Amino acid sequence: MNSTIRPLLCWFVVSLALLLSRNHQQQEQQATLQFALSLEGQAGRPFYHAELGGIPFHAGAHSGLGRKQLRIEANDAEPFVTNVFVGYGGKNLGLIRLARSRGSLELKTVPMAERVIIEGAETNHIFTQVSSQSISLPTGRYKVRAHFARLTTEPEVEIAANRTLALTIDPGLTKLALRSNPTNAEFELQSLSPAGVTVRSNTPVTITDLPAGEYHLRIWREDYDKTVPVKLTATGTNELHVEFDYAKITIKSEPSGATIRDGKKLLGTTPVALTLPTGLYRLAVAKEGFFTTNVALSLSANEDRAIELSLLSEAYVSALERARNSSSGFFADLDQALAAVNAALQARPGDETALALKQGITFQRHLRDAREFRRTRQIGRALDEVENALKLKATDADALALKRDLEKDRQAAAEAQAQVRRELPRKVFEEAVQRLPHHDLFSSQESKLAGPVKEVRDKIIEALGRNPAWNVARLDKPDDDVSVIHADIKGFGSRQSAVVVVGQTADNEVIVYFKLWTFTLGSNIQIGLSGLSDSSFKPLHSSYATPLSAPSVERRRLREIEEFKKRLELP
Repeated sequence: MNSTIRPLLCWFVVSLALLLSRNHQQQEQQATLQFALSLEGQAGRPFYHAELGGIPFHAGAHSGLGRKQLRIEANDAEPFVTNVFVGYGGKNLGLIRLARSRGSLELKTVPMAERVIIEGAETNHIFTQVSSQSISLPTGRYKVRAHFARLTTEPEVEIAANRTLALTIDPGLTKLALRSNPTNAEFELQSLSPAGVTVRSNTPVTITDLPAGEYHLRIWREDYDKTVPVKLTATGTNELHVEFDYAKITIKSEPSGATIRDGKKLLGTTPVALTLPTGLYRLAVAKEGFFTTNVALSLSANEDRAIELSLLSEAYVSALERARNSSSGFFADLDQALAAVNAALQARPGDETALALKQGITFQRHLRDAREFRRTRQIGRALDEVENALKLKATDADALALKRDLEKDRQAAAEAQAQVRRELPRKVFEEAVQRLPHHDLFSSQESKLAGPVKEVRDKIIEALGRNPAWNVARLDKPDDDVSVIHADIKGFGSRQSAVVVVGQTADNEVIVYFKLWTFTLGSNIQIGLSGLSDSSFKPLHSSYATPLSAPSVERRRLREIEEFKKRLELP
């Protein structure tokens, strides 16, 4: 039994193994790998190259069984790599989206572009006010359109995968500083190479953002028209100064405000600077109240001429006649005469006749005013008027005699003023002490010093402040040359007061008057809130002392006067 079954069993196992092997071979032969491809940003199926397990492969082809690596490469796409396991029945990966290959564009524009447009088959970008820009772009060819103020450039670039392309757009723009003489001329500037640039404006002007190259300039002003070829370089600022073949004429008149006409055409009002085409002119210069002046002239190219005219006033003659009539005769009115001659000079400045008449009238006015000032005792002003008269007529007998009389008057007035100055300090001192009680009991003291009154006064006040300090109760200045100092000091059982007058008696001489009062406690002592009252004290004087003590009182009083002088540093 066993020997019969064993061969059958072996046959069955071998047959089964053959069957399974055949089935495996059939499944392995039928195993495929399916997939579809698309490229980012593109329609349709891209051209590609695939490898499966390192062997070239295409979608739907026999793949075999097992784990394998799939690698797909396509133009303008990043490589795609994945591991797949293919079993019985094959494998379908569906749609595989390939990422687009990209590169970078480093863009610089010189100068700054108003707008930059980057155009490609798949994408467009727009930027404004661009001087530098970094842009990530899909690989491919692009047109970079840079718009400047007066120019557009369109370079093309190729973006490669994973690379950075540097692009600098510098169209070589420059500046043109355009001036003309005369100014404010209209112009039109047109480019010849490169073409397409046109600028219209007025001079003076600086035009920016112009492409370097050749231009045609037409410039005109009124009836003048000029054409100039221009070549601009890209280095620095191009400067062009256009000179018109005009003549310049400046017309001034005295007085100003006169109209200038060329026939019926009004050219302006004086003073005026005119720019005229060359040629012959006959100008009429007129002002109301003056005679018209005609000027004939021939102007050549680039000539610069100045004309000054003195217009003859119709009122000149009558004004001069009024001046003569008013300055003579018994009823002469010199002020009216001077006004009339000034009117004549306004009409005709620098006229010798009018100037001579004015000098005579002015001389008479100075003498008249000098006599009037003398009458009112204004000697200084009278002398000034005489000096002014002598500047006009240095040898006039009347003026010289009046000057001698005035100098005598001034000397007498100066002596009187000096006497008043010498006497003023004593007068002020007497008025100051007479208002104080017991002024008749105490003697007045007098000293003379050198220097200005302010310096002496300040030294006296400083001396009063030394220890023991006197209290300066009041400082009066009745005059610039005189100061009155009221001071006092209190001690135990006594008090003193003083009036010091400091006065300037001459330019370097000062006189000092002072009177010193000394009081001691009397028998009638009264005490108030502020201490001992003034009535508690009596004058330190022999008239208030007993016959026995009177000599010592007098000696003390004289000693205190000397001590006060010594304090004030008086001689």
